[in-house]
Amino acid sequence: MLKRFRNMRINTQLTLIVCIVVTILMAFYIIFDLHLQTNEALTNLHDNTAILASELNATTYFISKNVSKLNTDSNGKVDYKGFIPSYVLRGVSQIFNINQGYSFKWTTFKVRSPVNTPDPFEVNVMKEFAQNPNLKEFTGIETVNRQKVYRYMQPLYYEQQCLQCHGEPAGAIDISGFPKEGGHLGSFAGAISISVPLDQMYQNLHNRFFEDILSVFLFLLTLSLTIYIFIHKQIAKPLTVMVSLASQIGDGKLDISNTNIAENYEIRVLNENFNAMAAKLHNLYNNLEATVDERTRELQNVNEILNAHQESLCQINAKLTKASEVKSEFIATMSHELQTPLTSIIAYTEIIMEKYNGDKQTTEYIYEVYESAHHLLDLITDILDFSKIEKNKIQLHPTMFVFSEMTEVLAKVFHPLIQKNHQYLTIEVPPDLPVIVADKNKIKQALMNLLSNAIKFTPPEGHIHLRATYLPELESIQVSLSDTGRGIETTDLERIFDKFTQVDSGTTREFSGLGLGLAVAKHLIELHGGSIWAESVVEYGSTFYFTLPILAPRTIK
Repeated sequence: MLKRFRNMRINTQLTLIVCIVVTILMAFYIIFDLHLQTNEALTNLHDNTAILASELNATTYFISKNVSKLNTDSNGKVDYKGFIPSYVLRGVSQIFNINQGYSFKWTTFKVRSPVNTPDPFEVNVMKEFAQNPNLKEFTGIETVNRQKVYRYMQPLYYEQQCLQCHGEPAGAIDISGFPKEGGHLGSFAGAISISVPLDQMYQNLHNRFFEDILSVFLFLLTLSLTIYIFIHKQIAKPLTVMVSLASQIGDGKLDISNTNIAENYEIRVLNENFNAMAAKLHNLYNNLEATVDERTRELQNVNEILNAHQESLCQINAKLTKASEVKSEFIATMSHELQTPLTSIIAYTEIIMEKYNGDKQTTEYIYEVYESAHHLLDLITDILDFSKIEKNKIQLHPTMFVFSEMTEVLAKVFHPLIQKNHQYLTIEVPPDLPVIVADKNKIKQALMNLLSNAIKFTPPEGHIHLRATYLPELESIQVSLSDTGRGIETTDLERIFDKFTQVDSGTTREFSGLGLGLAVAKHLIELHGGSIWAESVVEYGSTFYFTLPILAPRTIK
């Protein structure tokens, strides 16, 4: 539908839009007017029935007051002629019902004539009148015999003249031959009930509704034709001519004549600018071939230079690739060669420290050699690990293990260093943590790198906390390692996992290392399908997190 609308001509589009908007506004107006007409009709009906009820009440009052005179002869003897309020009201109702369709009834809970028997609506309303003397009238609309009827009721109360027929003693026979009801002055006597069919009112509203629709239709038809003719003449037709001129320019016919196609200001200005543009295009086209030849020669020269640069870059990239391979081979070879003597140095220093009982200073020297050799071996190990990572030679060997077993081993391994630094290590691993299927050695190596960093950057008397939790929605465990070190700047958190990166860089940095520990840990965790990140607050410490799936990939190269 939207596509069809877009393909219409502009005069059709604008006419359609105006018609839709006006139709919506007029629909709201018709609905609102119908609502007002309905309320006005019901208000008039209420006013008429209220006046009619008051007049009937006055009539019954007059008859009640003069019932004795009406039913006695000139000699003062009782000559009952049937002039009582209920009979008169019924007679008036019959006359109105013939002429207007109205029906009146003087009804009460206990009627003398079956004609005045109250229906369920009247019974309920009379109960309301009896319970609430302040209620002066009651209105409503109900359906009677599939016909909408307006109901109006007004309460009646016993007055002095009513008591001669309806007063005490209860059961005594009045002049009409009916037993008295035993009513009291001012008590509830009944109600005048008026029923008015609503068919005529609804028919009038229905006619008014269709008259409004017909008026709106004629108005829309006139408005649409007026708008269509105006837009076609002032906008659509000039634009059609300009489209034709634009098509000629598109076909290469740039020599078009200056024509005035419209009188209104906007289209005229557009036409003038269009003609000026066509003239400029004609001039540019005449000079285009020479300009194209010149630019073509320039592009050829630039392409030749770029090709030469590209060949040079390819040669440089090949040399860099070769140099990188040589560097990696050299580092791997040298690291392997250095591991053997360093292992011997560490072993011999351990034997010397166990058996030597000489002076304290010599012992400290030997221990420093031992520590330095260990530190150098760790650096070489990091280099070898990262060399394997770069060559994609790391292979996982998943096994089933309990995470708490690994943390107990790490606590024992790092206990001497933590004790030496006067630090505190706490480990929190739930006993119900699921069994993990992963490469235990790789996970332990990643965790050792994180622990080494935490110990390195945590001051004496500082705290390190290792915690593991299960994430059932991810079928993973989450490990966090918090320390109370000096923290990391927010800008540095994005690069701490890069290779050869240290936050404390420079020749005067406080802590030693190659900056490979976190890079290796990140790669090992990601090999298992996990992720690693860090959060930190300067001067308060850092927390490193990583997630680890319960089931790691079987083999990853």
